[in-house]
Amino acid sequence: MCIRDSNRYDTSSESAKTRANTTNLIFAAGTNYADALYATSLAAHQNAPILLVSNEGLSQSTRKFIQSIGNIDSVTIVGGEISVNQSVKKQIENLTKKHVTRLAGVDRYESSVEVAKRVNANPAEVITTSGEVFADALVSSTVAQKIKAPILLVKKDVLPLKVRAVSYTHLRA
Repeated sequence: MCIRDSNRYDTSSESAKTRANTTNLIFAAGTNYADALYATSLAAHQNAPILLVSNEGLSQSTRKFIQSIGNIDSVTIVGGEISVNQSVKKQIENLTKKHVTRLAGVDRYESSVEVAKRVNANPAEVITTSGEVFADALVSSTVAQKIKAPILLVKKDVLPLKVRAVSYTHLRA
């Protein structure tokens, strides 16, 4: 299948159609890569598509995709209110008729921890990858899905405290 649409929002909606019989939806900002990247392990865990959104509102293609789904069980936004604002959250709730769960911390690093907890509270393995360099981090999503491990974002020179707490817990296991 070749997906060619006018922008990333349309492309994510078109790609979402490949998730057969999905009843779960995940939303992430289309303006930065980090949230969608660490959400890939949650998407694999829930057999859910990741729909990219902008803070101007839902694209027409995203609206159409949501309306095409018969039964929706859960709806999740990854990232804080700067990434996906409250107005867009309200649009999603109105369209899906579901309460939206937001998984977020004070920054992308803590947000990746919140998603990791939802993927697996006690994973055998975690993937740590750059929260700063897109190209380096991109390949981690495939590995994470294959080994069913959550993705934790890290900084180049320092391991954020919340990420360190998760990592050390799993190193002891």
